[in-house]
Amino acid sequence: MNLELARKFRARGILGPGSRIYARVQSRGFGGDRIEIMKELSVIALNENGGVGHYVRDHRENFTFNYETVAEIDSMSPDRLAKAYKIK
Repeated sequence: MNLELARKFRARGILGPGSRIYARVQSRGFGGDRIEIMKELSVIALNENGGVGHYVRDHRENFTFNYETVAEIDSMSPDRLAKAYKIK
C-alpha cells in the first residue's frame, strides 16, 4: 500500500487502532536470525510511516510495520478497500 492511500484511510477512520492488517514484519527465526514474515496484526498505534500492532493469535508479541508492507486491511486489499469507500 502506498503512503498516500494510507493517509486517506487514516483520515477517514478506516485504518486505526483495532483494525486488522496483514503485513510483512521482522521476527526471529530458529537460531535467533532476523527474518521477514507475513503476520496478521491488530493495530495498536499509527504514525506517518507505519505503526505497531500485536499478533492476533496470541496477543503477546508486538510488531512494527510500514505502510508499504501492508497487503490487506480487514481482509481486503488496499485497492479493493479504496474502491469500496470510493477513495481515489
